[in-house]
Amino acid sequence: MQGKRVEMEPVEGRPPKTIAVSDEGSRTYHYGLAEWNQKGMTAVYTFLYAD
Repeated sequence: MQGKRVEMEPVEGRPPKTIAVSDEGSRTYHYGLAEWNQKGMTAVYTFLYAD
């Protein structure tokens, strides 16, 4: 999923702290903000786990 862009709804006017992204199969990948200090509506996330 590296380099993939995903549109998410803001939470309280900011990017969500965690996101879940499903692949074409049945796996879901969970990501958390790479940096707690984000500017604007663009955020960088880092992989947490898959289920």
